[in-house]
Amino acid sequence: MNIVLIGYRGSGKSAVGRWLAARLRKRFVDTVDLIEEHYNAFRIRGCHDISAIPQIIPVCDAMVTIVLVDHLIRQKASER
Repeated sequence: MNIVLIGYRGSGKSAVGRWLAARLRKRFVDTVDLIEEHYNAFRIRGCHDISAIPQIIPVCDAMVTIVLVDHLIRQKASER
């Protein structure tokens, strides 16, 4: 299962992605890192508002719960 986070620059995608990956015990891949690695001299910079993180965590918690429950319901339905 892959989860893709999209949003405006500085909206907390990387912070949420790292947190979510740790929570789900998955590998985190940041496309910014992939681009910088591919084009050695290319650097991506942006504004990052760390004050948004405490507000994002409960939303991510709820989002992960909904996705996992949905997956469980679909799995149980397919077993019938």
